[in-house]
Amino acid sequence: MRDTINSIIRSLSAEQRRAFGRWYSRALSSLNMTAGGPSFIRDTGNLIVYLPFHSFQHLSPAQLLNGMDVLLMNTLSPLQQQFVAESLIGTFRNLTAEQFRRLGNLMCLSDPKDLQVYRNTEAFSVIQDNIRTCVVQGLRSPSDLISSLFLNGSELQSPGSLPAGRVSQLAPFLPWLGVDFLQKLSQSQLSPALTALASVPFTPAQVEDHHQPSQASSKQRALMEHLLWLCRQLQKLGSLVSGVKVETLRALPSDTLLSSLPDNCPAHTRPQPPTGQHHHHQTLGMALDGLTNTDTHPHKQRTCHSY
Repeated sequence: MRDTINSIIRSLSAEQRRAFGRWYSRALSSLNMTAGGPSFIRDTGNLIVYLPFHSFQHLSPAQLLNGMDVLLMNTLSPLQQQFVAESLIGTFRNLTAEQFRRLGNLMCLSDPKDLQVYRNTEAFSVIQDNIRTCVVQGLRSPSDLISSLFLNGSELQSPGSLPAGRVSQLAPFLPWLGVDFLQKLSQSQLSPALTALASVPFTPAQVEDHHQPSQASSKQRALMEHLLWLCRQLQKLGSLVSGVKVETLRALPSDTLLSSLPDNCPAHTRPQPPTGQHHHHQTLGMALDGLTNTDTHPHKQRTCHSY
């Protein structure tokens, strides 16, 4: 019966799959699952992932490791993913590079301290690649996971000592390292990295300190002042520009600010403020309205909505 179900289960509806999972769960007990040995998942087949979680959670780390191929060829629920990642990486300390490669994005759900034991091993570069993929794809990437795997102690304590090339390497992770870290980076470090930073989905929300919003606003403004010191490279900032406060932009000479805008900005379009933002959170486009509507620069009346 089980083999027949496994042969057709992928052609069934989601509700039918769950129904078979509940049926199989009633035929099992946690004792039976434990007694099934390391090959229990392989023996059960695809049906295993449709067990209700109260049954699924009785699978042992040894069974999960042995049945990894079966698990990963199916779509696991978020709860199952968390359970598999924590069980495997939290239990074993000798997983191979190939096993980490197969785990893929599930690694991003593990505890950073469980990954630290693989530093200076062949598997560590695979771990870093997987975490980098998670970041690029916008998946869960806690700041402590990134800082513990990509920065050493001295870099974490003294961001100002990082060479500009190293800042460029860390560009995808910078939004996740927090405003305190970013504020310690100098102009000379950030300027060569602007090209790399422009490709990062760097938004004010990603660097905001939600526990201290008033402090976050001032820290974010300080960071943007660092980034805007070379105004003629403004267009290279990409999505970073969305977080620039109007107070910062008004401190810049209007001629320099306007001359730094991309030439292909349409003159007839006015940028709109972000939904739900108050006037004191005005962004680049809002500030430019006042500059581009002046009579002193009739030949440069342009705005850009591409940010």
